[in-house]
This record gives sequence, structure tokens and C-alpha cells, in this order.
Amino acid sequence: MSRKLAALCTLTTLLLALAAPSMSAQGGGPKAKPRKAPPATLRSDRPDYGPGTLAILSGTGFLPKEIVHLSVVRADGTPTSDPFHQPWVVAANDRGVFVTSWHVCEDACVGSMLLATADGSSSGAHGQTSFSNNHDCGTGVVTSVTPAGGFCSAFTPAVGNGPDNYEVEEGGTYTITIDGVTECSGDTITVFIQSSDTGNFCFNAIGGNGTYVGTFTLPDPACNTMPVSYKCGAGAPCSHPNSLSAQGPTSGCGGVHLRAANFDGGCNHTGADTDCDAPPATGSCCLADFTCVEVSEADCLALGGTYNGDGTTCANANCEPPTGSCCLTDGSCVETTQNDCVALGGTYFGDGTTCATTNCQDPTGACCLTDGSCEQLSEVACLAAGGTYQGDGTLCGQVNCPPPPGACCLIDGSCIQVSAEECAAQGGLYNGDGSLCGDINCEDLFPNCFVLGFDTDDLSNTMPHGAKVDTEFDCSGTTFPITISGVVNLSGQNTAAILNSTTGPALQDPDLMVGKGNILILQNDANLSQCPPASGVYCSHNDDENGGTLSFDFCVPATPTSIVLIDIDGTDASSSVVLTDANGKTRTYTVPGNWTGDKVTNFPQPGWKLLDLTTLGGQIGFASTATAVEQPGYDPTAVLSIDVHLGGSGGIDDLSWCQ
Repeated sequence: MSRKLAALCTLTTLLLALAAPSMSAQGGGPKAKPRKAPPATLRSDRPDYGPGTLAILSGTGFLPKEIVHLSVVRADGTPTSDPFHQPWVVAANDRGVFVTSWHVCEDACVGSMLLATADGSSSGAHGQTSFSNNHDCGTGVVTSVTPAGGFCSAFTPAVGNGPDNYEVEEGGTYTITIDGVTECSGDTITVFIQSSDTGNFCFNAIGGNGTYVGTFTLPDPACNTMPVSYKCGAGAPCSHPNSLSAQGPTSGCGGVHLRAANFDGGCNHTGADTDCDAPPATGSCCLADFTCVEVSEADCLALGGTYNGDGTTCANANCEPPTGSCCLTDGSCVETTQNDCVALGGTYFGDGTTCATTNCQDPTGACCLTDGSCEQLSEVACLAAGGTYQGDGTLCGQVNCPPPPGACCLIDGSCIQVSAEECAAQGGLYNGDGSLCGDINCEDLFPNCFVLGFDTDDLSNTMPHGAKVDTEFDCSGTTFPITISGVVNLSGQNTAAILNSTTGPALQDPDLMVGKGNILILQNDANLSQCPPASGVYCSHNDDENGGTLSFDFCVPATPTSIVLIDIDGTDASSSVVLTDANGKTRTYTVPGNWTGDKVTNFPQPGWKLLDLTTLGGQIGFASTATAVEQPGYDPTAVLSIDVHLGGSGGIDDLSWCQ
């Protein structure tokens, strides 16, 4: 009552202030009575609403353009946390009338009587009305909502007096089961899904004897919660009246809702989907290759395309690029697209540029071609030939065109792009200037290749002079024998021995510490007898004897590629490696003293070098250069024997060859 009196007093004061000038002009007179606020009313468009529907509220009898405060609460005064119970305001029109709406709550207020009130902020006028939030509770219980076709689902039990929630994703297909229906006796019921955000939808469920099963696809978009109810019969009206509210497994008549939800890639529920917006519209999108796809604007930009507006179809979009002038390598000019110009090896001068305004006569400069030669060409012509342009006016005599890389097949069958010199240094086979690895098959060049590392005990620890030991290598199921023989030197004083370079020489003789496993070595008998090799200890304190010769005999033609020479003592004495083919022709490598270096003097440098057996080029060692000569007609692919003569004591390891 005091609020109304205060409002009336304020209104009376305002009316008196407005009337005062007029009364003064008339010379005074009786005071006007304050205007009473007209009787106010508030009405709802229905006496009963289902959860999630809209209640339409209309008010009359308020002051023109007056601000009116509204609220809806439970009539019994029970508080609720539903956000739709928050108060709100509207403005009356010039006749003191307003129309507004309220989202009927979906939590504990389901099944309750509700009270709506409206209060004028200036007049104090008050109106109120009551309505119910009732679904008649059915006997049917939703016992499962299962996904079909790879979609996700989850179940969230009721909290307090709220509903059970089946979490589903928009656009997903699901099967729902409703058990315990006693109100319907036929074989079909209509399931009603109520959505105040994106619209209601219905579908039939088939069964009988109280159990019904139906399949539905959740709309896209879909958001928030959607109460589930049902009606008897097939294809019943998809509306709230006469529907029976389905129960939940744990909520009973508290109801059961479908709730739009988000899931991660593992179908783990990550939260509610509250986005009620429709998916973005699609339009034509011109891609970089001038094709057209119909996607959203965001997806088009992510693809690097040009978007042509919502609703534009690819059939109505022109994605063809414009033409411009293109200078070809012969100096001529054509008008074409940029892609076609590049495909022709030309230089493009921009969209819309005509040949009449383009000068294609480019100046010439030095161009290094792929074979290492130099020609005076224009930049366009140079690039078209795959060359490297050195700038306008540069002459070929002013530049150094480096030799181009070519395909180099290594012994393991792999291919690298290097120069001929680098290929030889790595023991590879060079395939000529300009050859690319993609043009050759290196495995064909090295069909069956081997490395004879002296790293087993198949050979005895010592080999008496002149002895021969056979060993075999399996080559794709074919036996490939090789014979190793120690040749006597200096009146029978030298012999060949297999020594372990990790337990013997590695610890006792550091200049033989080569990290290569066991090695085949020529050493004086006297030194060997000091500590028998069988003991695993090598005791040489003076390994400057005169060395000797080891022979490797192949029983089928072979292609030797490399061999490791180890710590050949003697600064003046030369060593040699002689390869003899099936026709008796030879290739001889001369290895000067100190070519392998000296482990003691050069420590920690290794005291070994790999000798390439496929090249005639000079091979630089630690302090000298190895050279090679061959007899005319020598066939490097048909070698039957290799004789390795060591000018001083030393070792051999890792003989590599191909069948």
C-alpha cells in the first residue's frame, strides 16, 4: 500500500506542477484533483503450458509509455534457480497496453501453478494472473536413446527434481525405446519432441504391449533441452495439447529431455550445445586451380579460395582466370592465362595486359646450363632451358659455370646427386652430367653386392704361409665362394693372421685401433710368437717388418668397388693392389708410403684409408696420393683375382664387391 501511495503522491506532484501556469493565467481557481491510475489487468493466452513453450502475457490499464516490471514465480512461493524466472521490463504503448512473452520453465517448476505479476513504475498500477505448467505424466519411461551411424550419445541422471537428460548431437540419428506405456493399446504411438528454440518435431514409434521403438534424426541446428512426450496412434498432431509427458529412468514424472550436446573425437561428452544458429550458408568458391566448390565463406577462405556470396552456385560463377600477355622463350608474345604461360615456359605480365603493350625482347646474359656449359641467352630462354641466369650484360667469359651434379650409384644401391669427383670419392658409379637419380635404377647396377669384413672366426687365428682358406657368401640363395691365401715373403718369415682389433691390438697396439672389428694383417712370425694370437693379445712392439702379399680369388666374375688398407708401415716402400680380369688384363693401384697415415703420429686420426677400386683418378691419402693405371681392354666387371701387396706390416679389411 505504501508503494502505491508514494507513486500517487509523485504523480499528484507532477500534475500540480504542470497545472500551475494555467491556473495563474486564469487568475486562480479551485485546484484540480490528481488523476487516478486506471485499473490494470494482466492476462495469459492459455491457462496451461508445457515446459519450454512460450506464455503470451498482455497488460492493459497502465499509463502511456510507462515502464512496467514483470516477473513469474511459483504460486506457492517455492524458490527456483531456473534463469527464466529472472524479472524483466517492458514499455506500455500510447494507450497503456503491452504484450510480452515468457519461456515456460523446464526444471523443478514443471507441474506447478505459476503466478505472473506486472507493476507500473510510475502509476503503481498492478496486475496479475495465474497459469499452470503441466504435462500430464504418462506411464511410459524412456529407457534408452542409442546412436546409429557413428554418432555419439550420453546419459545425465536427474539432479534434484529436474529431468533426466539424454545427450545427443545435432544432425545425429538415434533410436529411442519407451517402455511401460499403458495409455495406448495400438501398435504405434507418436513421439512428440518439444523445442522452443528450433521448432517441435514428431515421429512414430512401433511396437505394442507397452514397449515402442522409433528412430529419429535430431534437427541441425538444435540446441538446449527438448522435453519428450507421446500420444496414442500414428501421425498424431505434433503439438503440446493432449500429449503425455514421458518419464525418465531416475526422474519419474520429473520428465526426460533430449539435450543438444557437444562431443570430442572419442565420443566423450564435453558440454551442452547452446548454439541455436543455423549452419553457415554455402556459396560458390573459386579455388587456386580455378575449380569451383560450394562451401561456407569461412571454409572457402581456409582453402585459399575466393568466395562469391551466399546462395551463388558454381553453375553461376566464373572461376576462369583472365588472360594477359606472355613472353615466350623465342621472344614472341601470346595472350593467355598465367598458368598456361608458366606451362609454356613464358614470363607473364599481368591480367589484362595485351601483347601490343608488352616488349618481349629481353636482353641476353650469361646462362650456366645443366651440362656446365655457358651460353648467351635471355633470362626467359635461360630459365626455360633449366639454366642459371647471371644477369643482363654478363658474358660467358666472366662467369664460372660449375660442373653439374649427376646421378651417382653407391654400393648399397642408393643414388645421390653429386659431381663425378665426389661420386668417385665415395666409391660410386657416375652416370654422366645431367643424369637424375629418377632416371636410373641403381639396384640394377649393384644386383648382388657384398662386404668382406674380417669380423668372424671362420678363419683360424693364424694362417701358415702359403695356406688357402675358403669362405662362402650366400647371394640370394646362390653360393658365391671366395678364396683367401697368404703368400710368403722374406724366406718364409711372414704369415697372415686374423686379429681382434677390439680386444687385442686396440688395447696393446694403439696404431692399429681402427674401430673396424677383426682385421687381416701381415706380421712377422717372431712377433706373433711372443704372444700367441689365441690368447687374444697382440704384443708387437716393432711392427716395421717388410709386409707381404694377400690374394683374393673369386670363383665367378666380380666387380670390386673398394678395400680398406690399415696402418701400412714404411715411409718409402710402396704398396699395390692389382685387379686381374677374366682375360688376364689388369688394373694396378700404387699406394705410396704414409698413404694410410700413422696411428701413433697422427692420433687420434684413424690409421686407415678406403681405396676406391672403380676409378683411375688420383686418391689423396694422409701424406701422399694413390694412382692407378690399367691395360687396354681391362673389364672392371669381370675381375677374378685381387693381389694386395703391403710394402710394410699392415692390415686389410672391408673388401667390397658385386657379383
